[in-house]
Amino acid sequence: GATENPKERADGEEVFTRLSPYEDDIRIDLENKKLKPGAFTTTYVDYQTCLKYNDDPIDRYALPSDEKIKWAFFIQPKQTDFLQRGIVQPAFGHDGGGIETYFEKGTANNTCYGKKPYGES
Repeated sequence: GATENPKERADGEEVFTRLSPYEDDIRIDLENKKLKPGAFTTTYVDYQTCLKYNDDPIDRYALPSDEKIKWAFFIQPKQTDFLQRGIVQPAFGHDGGGIETYFEKGTANNTCYGKKPYGES
């Protein structure tokens, strides 16, 4: 998983996606438009792969809740942000296998630039 891998600096260009059943996700600071510390995301590319193959995001990302995913939040970390990458390990009765990214300290202000209902590209 991501938390076991080395930290790397974001390149300022790559986009990540956080999936949630909630429009007011607890890991997103909506006021400052950023990820809070301890947030997991996936890459935008892996999110698109999940959609393309109609994969179950709860199983692919081994999410702790079986609540239906309704929202996708898009994050573009700044070069001052750090992340860790990995493969989602089986957890919570789910297989995993997707790509995960972990932001131990969250992201800088104004890095969460949008959200859409899950499934809209």
